[in-house]
Amino acid sequence: NNNLAVWGTDQAHYRVPPTTTSFAFMADWGMQYDTENLRTAMAIARTVRYYTGSGFERMTLIGVGQGGGGITGYAALNHETELPESFRHLGAFIPISACFKTDDALWQDYFCNAAQNYSDMLREGTYVDTQGQMFADLASYALADPDGMSPFVRGLTNRGAALYMASMTWVPFEYPDESHFLGGAFKENLPVELRYTDLATFLEGTKQIAPYTSVRYRYEVEAIKCGHVDLPYDDHFGDITVPVMAVCCG
Repeated sequence: NNNLAVWGTDQAHYRVPPTTTSFAFMADWGMQYDTENLRTAMAIARTVRYYTGSGFERMTLIGVGQGGGGITGYAALNHETELPESFRHLGAFIPISACFKTDDALWQDYFCNAAQNYSDMLREGTYVDTQGQMFADLASYALADPDGMSPFVRGLTNRGAALYMASMTWVPFEYPDESHFLGGAFKENLPVELRYTDLATFLEGTKQIAPYTSVRYRYEVEAIKCGHVDLPYDDHFGDITVPVMAVCCG
């Protein structure tokens, strides 16, 4: 409809089977790896469009999330400034809820500390971050046994723990402000419902989060946002000429 074609792609760690036990293969899965995968996916989509009569125009990329497509999209734009025009795939970029840089000193400190933690994990030979598994399990418990006591948040039910993580995110993650995933309706300082989002829909989606993420990728994401680590993914921002519309939370 409306002369639009929508293509979807995701990061490689979504394809890692949940039964995986050895993660040495993820040692070098950093920002460059994800950027190359993203551009390969866009090349395939553009080629298919060309051979099916839909033209070969560059594509508008929508990237979502602090630690996902939003950040990788910025890195891809940076990379493409160094390529000939005919090798570029991005015609515009819409990052959603994706902070690439900040001048807030408190958040800079938060991101720098996170980057240091991931750097320590790499130095110790740990290449996988299993935070996604925790979120998936949290949602699964809330769906299967909402009134049972949560193994993740002491003193709350499984449903209550899911609401707590969703709408009081700043507490367990020790954010420097009250940033949170979703707006909640509160009673006695605890969320009892989601204000704008259907809880079941949120839980079903969260249950499908990839269990594993590359530590190297997480390190580079946090280091970029920290702003005090020299990485190449923003070296050519001044040369970006395609339109960028950032959509962020209020």
